[in-house]
Amino acid sequence: MVRPENSAQPSVEKLVLYVRSDPDVTPLDGVFDREAESIEVTTETDPQTALSRLETADVDCLVSGYDLPGTDGIEFLEAVRESHPDLPFILFTGAGDEATASRAISAGVTDYVRADAESRGVESLAARVREVLAGAGAGPDGRGDRARIEYFADAFPDGAFAVDERGTVLDVFA
Repeated sequence: MVRPENSAQPSVEKLVLYVRSDPDVTPLDGVFDREAESIEVTTETDPQTALSRLETADVDCLVSGYDLPGTDGIEFLEAVRESHPDLPFILFTGAGDEATASRAISAGVTDYVRADAESRGVESLAARVREVLAGAGAGPDGRGDRARIEYFADAFPDGAFAVDERGTVLDVFA
């Protein structure tokens, strides 16, 4: 796979593909210091185009909204997992609840970040993208870790969690 090159810009070490339904709202624009962090964010609004891009670009992390044209973020995650089982996938949604979080975990999401004011939405997302790109907090399967358990416990205080002996979240119960 080949990274897009542009000699007028600094070399990009990490590429984040952000898939969302609204092309006018891209909350990750300007969040990363491109020169200092070497992170480029590319946005797609069509899940099928995003899947094609995964075949032609060396994407390091995929961030997806939940409400997507013709599908939802979890169905999109399942399609991504068919060809890219180890690609970090962060579901970023304001439409989520305990049931959505449980479905996302069962489908193999790397992380689930709520886009609401209480969870500091974009700040939390940017921090989690940085952690994923740095390889921090990845469990043996590359998906779960203790920080993720703590996040879900804070986000859903009335929920119960099933975890294995390594701390990987297996399921969330509302």
